[in-house]
Amino acid sequence: MHHGLPRLLAWSVVVALSSAMASGVPTTVRWRARLDAAMARSRKERGANFVQLATVDASGAPHCRSVVCRGFEAAAGENGDVLRMVTDTRSDKVAQLVARPEAELVWWFARSSEQFRIAGPVEIVAADDALSAAFSADALARATPNAAIRDALLAARKQQWGNLSDQAREQFFHPTPGRPLGAEPAADVPAGGRDAATGRVLEPPRSFALLLLRPRRVDYLCLHGNLRQIDEAGAGARDDANGAAGAWSETLPRALPRVARAPAAPPLRASPAGADAPSGWRPDDGEAGGAWDGAWLAGGRAALLALCCAIATLCSLDRVVMSVAILPMAAQLHYDAQTQGAIAAAFSGGYCIGLVPAGLAAAAGSPAPVLLGGLVLWSLAQGATPLAADAGLPALLACRALMGVGESACVPALQLVAATLVPAPFRSRFWGVLSACFSVGTMAAYVLTPAIIGAAGWESAFLVFAAAGIAVALAWAAVGAGSVSLDTPPLPAAPHLRLGGGNGAAAAVAVAADAAAPPPPPAAGGARALLDAPWRQMAASPSVWALAVAHSASNFFGYFAASWLPSFFASQYGLDMRAASDAALIPYIFGSGAAAGAGAVADGMVRAGVSLTETRRRLQLVAAVGPALCCAALVAGGGSPVAGGHVPLGVAEALLVGAIGSSHCLAAGYGCGAQDISRRYASLIYATTSAVAVVAGACAQYATGALIAADGAAGGAGGFARVLALVVVVELAGGLLFARWWRSEREFE
Repeated sequence: MHHGLPRLLAWSVVVALSSAMASGVPTTVRWRARLDAAMARSRKERGANFVQLATVDASGAPHCRSVVCRGFEAAAGENGDVLRMVTDTRSDKVAQLVARPEAELVWWFARSSEQFRIAGPVEIVAADDALSAAFSADALARATPNAAIRDALLAARKQQWGNLSDQAREQFFHPTPGRPLGAEPAADVPAGGRDAATGRVLEPPRSFALLLLRPRRVDYLCLHGNLRQIDEAGAGARDDANGAAGAWSETLPRALPRVARAPAAPPLRASPAGADAPSGWRPDDGEAGGAWDGAWLAGGRAALLALCCAIATLCSLDRVVMSVAILPMAAQLHYDAQTQGAIAAAFSGGYCIGLVPAGLAAAAGSPAPVLLGGLVLWSLAQGATPLAADAGLPALLACRALMGVGESACVPALQLVAATLVPAPFRSRFWGVLSACFSVGTMAAYVLTPAIIGAAGWESAFLVFAAAGIAVALAWAAVGAGSVSLDTPPLPAAPHLRLGGGNGAAAAVAVAADAAAPPPPPAAGGARALLDAPWRQMAASPSVWALAVAHSASNFFGYFAASWLPSFFASQYGLDMRAASDAALIPYIFGSGAAAGAGAVADGMVRAGVSLTETRRRLQLVAAVGPALCCAALVAGGGSPVAGGHVPLGVAEALLVGAIGSSHCLAAGYGCGAQDISRRYASLIYATTSAVAVVAGACAQYATGALIAADGAAGGAGGFARVLALVVVVELAGGLLFARWWRSEREFE
């Protein structure tokens, strides 16, 4: 094997990932920031997403009803402020809106005593083209119809249909709403709106439609302090020939601090052929998932998220250093395979102990200081490892456990950072890049650790990387420690539509909390945070169990690979430390690319109309079935020729590339799952399910050492074969259970 090739490939991946983001962003209008903050504060209130929608019929008579607001529809407006609801096209409500396509909704938040009255024109997105056309509020789109816009809105309709609960879908198969019982024949209602044979969600019926309200006037009232604010879209906010937009005006009967705001963006439209498309998201015809939108990364957000990627890289690097350094350590300190397994399991034990407290601390306040504290702790423990090893095995085990406690803060905190700072259309892609950074850390450990050990001994590897950790901690303290708060309103989803022909739609995305918003209640801490966490709902949620099972299955293989691949190549194929590290490095090069690619594929699937639930399921199945098949092939081959088998080094390398590469598709599978089902508790959900998963990973680490030590075959071939056979069973079970239980629906807001 050529030693220079893996290193060249590894550094090529690092350079490619480092150029994946850009910058530049406008801010959102003030009322939206207030609304986002009110929604975040009322996340636990049952029915907080119910609003009252008022319409007027042709005779001028008013009508009002309660409906569920289902968020903001990026596909219907470039500023991301268009409110999304669903409706039955047979209802009186739709007939009233045909006569007068305007409405006003009232949204009351009892927890914070805030009221929003939001008025504006409505649009209907239905299977009936004539009905949809009657509601188009975009004059330019009426003058110059664009099939791509229609297709994009229909895709959004289909995605919303898939995200409804089974009970909600059934309502659209019932007889006409409001008619007397018996006036129509009884309807054949498919259970859950699903196909009885396959269980798949049926296509949306013609009666199902999106109801979109485009705000033109927002009247905000807060009874705490008797504050009122009125935002109105100026005349320029209506489309003109140039697509210009005027600023929102604001009336303040009570004194409130004023903040700068961006001009209101016009409704979604395609740029004329040859015209300059607005800045923001632009489709890339040469890439299935489109290009990164740099707009949302301005205001220091790009530097903050890049630093998160650096921390993720260092986290993985520090974790893997021991798997390389253990070879000279074992020779010098006389560690057998079982002792090596105990050292690996000690780290996992500490990691497991620290997960839930770290996730709870991040959810109760801010993930930034939790991430900083964890980084400092694991870096200090990394630097203390040589001293602990000299002191004896118990001290070394305690030191590695302490390092595990520190590293346990990393991923839960990063989950919450992503849920808070990254818009939904980019979240799979960002998490794919972040997951690729974990692989880059693994690659860096395999590249750098042998060189450092060869130059200055195994002790120096721990000291060098500990110093790097402290340096990154200082950078995070300066840039990121006070920059992430759950009281920051979540970012509205930016448009992410392929309109074709090189025409793009601008993304106007919020980047900062409104300083004038009513102060949120103080974050609960300590015992209060522990009591307030939705433990019962989490325990009863099939999606949470799906995360736990999938994570456990992935960890069983992932921990084995991270801890034992160098030893596998050294013992099974007679490679020295440097060659074994190179062999273990190559699969992670492909894994990093697979993680980033899986994120882009996931975003592309959602844009194409595949529901987010189905997207997560499919990619997680790839992440489970791929390793299972490759490990089964290794077992069937009987091991290496050294151990009496028939799997040459090149074939083993290729199979492990396939196993680790496909396993990294989890970045767009369960990896983003906690962010899908909760914003506030993303860190806690990830930490809780990860605690279960770490036990599975630690079992794989220790079982490998124990089985190798107990095996009499050359190089422990029988022990490795038994572990790989277990991987096959565990991965398949995890993938199938995730596909059965997972749903990408908000549950804990």
